[in-house]
Amino acid sequence: MIAHSFGGASTVFTLANLDQSIEIKRMVMVACPSDFQDMLSQFLEALNAPQGVAKRFGKIVSSVVKIPIAEANVGQLLPKAKIEDLLVVHDRHDEVVPFAQGELIASTVSHSLLLISQGWGHFALMIN
Repeated sequence: MIAHSFGGASTVFTLANLDQSIEIKRMVMVACPSDFQDMLSQFLEALNAPQGVAKRFGKIVSSVVKIPIAEANVGQLLPKAKIEDLLVVHDRHDEVVPFAQGELIASTVSHSLLLISQGWGHFALMIN
């Protein structure tokens, strides 16, 4: 399985919470954020959402996923997901998801490897 950015984070969320019967032999997470709260904040900021709308949206998301959004982070969820081998690919100069988030994800489970790219950023990494 290969997942990029928010797709990787939402895949881990699904594997950890919604269907724990699914077992993944190998997964590649490319430029994935580790923190849902931060990701949601960036998304709403990009939309210029007023503060009230942002708070309400966070509450809606929390009610849908059935856990507080602040607790929905990949680092906490990854150990619950049944992933045999994990490759985390992250560019040192990712302009969307900071490199430290890729490092954090890779450090969460012992069966992971961090592959660091240089100069591809967030989007070009998927093209190349």
